[in-house]
Amino acid sequence: MLDLDAIRENSGISVTTDGVFLHHGAPVENEKVQQIFSEGLEVREDGRTILRVGPQWCYVSPMDTALIVLGLSGGQGTDPVVRFNTGAREILDPEQLWVSEKDVLYAWVLGGRVLARFSRNAYHQLFSEYYDVQEGGEGWSIKTPHGDVDIPQHPRAGIQLVKSLV
Repeated sequence: MLDLDAIRENSGISVTTDGVFLHHGAPVENEKVQQIFSEGLEVREDGRTILRVGPQWCYVSPMDTALIVLGLSGGQGTDPVVRFNTGAREILDPEQLWVSEKDVLYAWVLGGRVLARFSRNAYHQLFSEYYDVQEGGEGWSIKTPHGDVDIPQHPRAGIQLVKSLV
């Protein structure tokens, strides 16, 4: 008899820092499957990431965070709307931004419950189109429509922080 829990735990599916799905270390080649997988990503209350396709689901191992900010939209003078690899969107709260020691930009999203990593394109778009940034001290400072906001630097990045929320 199949042990469904073991199959779900050992799916071999992971997602890279750029949002590319891998199966046992090899990229999933089909672009449609990549899209279906992206749309099926969920971060549970316990911080674990699952992939849901129809009624079936399994655990996924993100190499950093499950949610990746791929792009931004919105007008100048407003906080941008971030677009995640899942297709979901939400208004960015600049108070929820932080940067890792390796200058990787993250934001707490979904009500501060989940950590999302900015793709390189979204990172550059944020600072070229929406906010002016100034580096210094323990992080960065940005000018937003609401005033200056400090972006702190945190020593550890990634999914470990998501799990520590619970």
